[in-house]
Amino acid sequence: MRRLIPILFLLSVLLWGAASPGNEAISRAYRNSYTLESQGKYRKALEVFQPLEPTLKHQYGYNLRMAWLYSLAGDYKKAVRYYTKASLIKPDSFEPRLGLARVYLPLHKPSLAEINAKIVLEKDPLNYYANLYLARTLLALHQKDAARRIVKRLLTYYPSSPEFLRLSARLTSKPKAAKHPKISPKSR
Repeated sequence: MRRLIPILFLLSVLLWGAASPGNEAISRAYRNSYTLESQGKYRKALEVFQPLEPTLKHQYGYNLRMAWLYSLAGDYKKAVRYYTKASLIKPDSFEPRLGLARVYLPLHKPSLAEINAKIVLEKDPLNYYANLYLARTLLALHQKDAARRIVKRLLTYYPSSPEFLRLSARLTSKPKAAKHPKISPKSR
């Protein structure tokens, strides 16, 4: 029995290695997915990874890539699933948290977007994207004063940022008054 265990172990390693795709297949899949992404073919970029999912499903980079592609394709629920898995694999990484903060807004879950942005800001208070997503979230939650403070602070560090300049304009513009038909004295 003692001799059988090492043989079975060796056999399982050899069979697993033969059944799993090699580094070249994985590299090719990533290259193809980036090419397809640049062409706006997000669904096709996702399909490239289907045969590799059993091998890659527990890897951080794979989950982050899938989340990004699903978010580009507009499938925010699947993006959340992959960003969440990536954040579980590397809990200290900002990337999946920022992705979650970004995709929770179109899912109409601003409180979850806020939580993820704040997790990043606890460690990096000047993080550009965490502040941007938090300001957008606060705007969605009708917390304009809090959003204004973030935008003002970040414009100090990024004075030409188009994103923060647009938010600043939205936050400082007065809402347009509803147009009422003018009634002339002659029409009475």
